[in-house]
Order: sequence, then structure tokens, then C-alpha cells
Amino acid sequence: MLQYYAKKSFNEDPQLIKEAPMERAWIYGAKVTDEELTQLADHYGLDMGILRDVRDKHELPRVEYSHGAAYVFIRAPRQNSRGSISTVPFLSIIKGTLLITLSTKEYVKPVELFKATAVDMKSTKHVFLQLVGHVVLEYQEYIRNTGRYIRNTEQRLRTREVGNKDFINFVTVEDELNEYSTNLTALESLLVRLHENRHDLFVEKDCELIDDMILHVNQLLVATNSHLRTVDSIRNAYTTIGNNVLNQQMKKLTLLTLLVALPNVFFGMYGMNVILPFADQPWAYWAVTGFSVTLVAVIALFIRKIRF
Repeated sequence: MLQYYAKKSFNEDPQLIKEAPMERAWIYGAKVTDEELTQLADHYGLDMGILRDVRDKHELPRVEYSHGAAYVFIRAPRQNSRGSISTVPFLSIIKGTLLITLSTKEYVKPVELFKATAVDMKSTKHVFLQLVGHVVLEYQEYIRNTGRYIRNTEQRLRTREVGNKDFINFVTVEDELNEYSTNLTALESLLVRLHENRHDLFVEKDCELIDDMILHVNQLLVATNSHLRTVDSIRNAYTTIGNNVLNQQMKKLTLLTLLVALPNVFFGMYGMNVILPFADQPWAYWAVTGFSVTLVAVIALFIRKIRF
């Protein structure tokens, strides 16, 4: 599906148009087919070999230059129908005053960008940087949401309200954080290369914006690594608490077993069908019972004293 956006007036956001433009426009392609890729390659003189890489769902951020155009691959975070976060690769092509973005999946929609910032189609290079900045802000929002969930779990851990489901969810959270870290690291390297501006693609103002984005991405990487360490600390704390609780319960069971087993020694002895001391005395039962209770009490007090 291809959509064409161009500005009809200075004060309005870019509007959807029907005809394929040749300048000062944004060509947006989501869920593109091979036929559409071929059509774009023929119409705008693009490198078909690079366009085919759009179909690789594992494509990492990178930049290439070919046929007088810059080809930039980026991964944008999106929430799927199951609620988990995944990243979608899309290709941005800057050729003259045209910006072309393509992917085989849904990614950042033009309407989302228009709501977030004022877009001026006179410089599609600047629109591209605004698009990248919007992607970085999406990463920031998802990382913040993940951080809030981790802090909430950490607080519930103090009141022992954390269950096994939380730690199952932590597997998903950790996978998402690792994916953020991988893609943001690659995006940072990509921005550094764009900032070098070896092909004179950007003006000085654009380079300053790229420099700001590099700093922003670096801050997000620090936050992501911090969250990963927190997840690991919570998991270790829960394991330590679980082992400590188990040890305490085993001690209690051991003590109860000891206190219950001691009287049974004497009761078992006097339950044998043999001649026993004091067997013919009327006070024998009370003597054995009293001695057993006294022995249990003495052992209980001794154990309490030594804080076993």
C-alpha cells in the first residue's frame, strides 16, 4: 500500500494526494508488495537490490548510498495484539526533495508524526530527521512504561505480593529491554555515521539535530541497561528471599519433628509387651507423661535460647 503526502499550503500539514509526485513529497509504503517495490524502483530510479532488503524482518539499522540517494534502515517499536513490544524495520530513502519510507509491516504512520511535530516538506531531509526523532521518542515511551512496571514490581516485592506470574512476565520484559538495547545501539552508530555527513546530505542545523538525537539515544541506552540490572537484582532478591523462607520453614519442621519424636521414644518403650520398671505402679503413666512433657519443654527452651 503506497500513499503520497505533499503540502498544499504553508499552514497546513501535508495532505494525502492521488498522483505519484516527483518532488517535495513523502511517499509512505506499508505492507508493500514486490510489485510496488518494482514500480518505485522504475519510477524513481532506485536500487532494487537495496529495496529487496525491506523484506528482511531482522534487518538492523544501517545506511547506504546508491544511485544518488541515501538508503537508511531503522527499526521502530510497535505494540502487537498480544500486548508485547516488538520492533519493525523500515527503509527511508532520501532522493532530492523526495522522502520515501517502505516496510512490509505497519510502522510510524504519517498522521502520528504530523500530530507530534510541524512538518515542512520543503526539506525532506529534515522531515526524515523528524521521523527518526519520533521513533526515538517512541522508544523512550516504551522504556518508561517498562521502568514503571519494574518499579511497581519492586515495591510489591517488599510486601511479598509478587507471584510467579510476575517473574514469567519478567522474561518478556527482559527480552524487550534486550531488543531495545540492540536496536538503540545500532541506531546510535547509524546517527554517528549520518553526523559525519560525508556526502554533504545535511546542513549544519540538521547536524545539530542529529547530535541531539545521539545524546538522547545514549541516555535511553543508559536507562535500558539500568532497567536490566534492576530486573536481575529483583530476580536475585526474590531467589534469596525464597531460599531464606524455605530454610526457616525447614527449621520449624525439624524442630516440630524433634519435639514430637522425643515423647514417642518413651511411649514406645512402655508400649512393649515385656516386663518394665514401675509397670505395676498406678502413678507410672503420669510419671512417664510428665517426664516427657518436661523434657520437651526443656529442649524447647534450650533451642529458643540458642536461637536455632
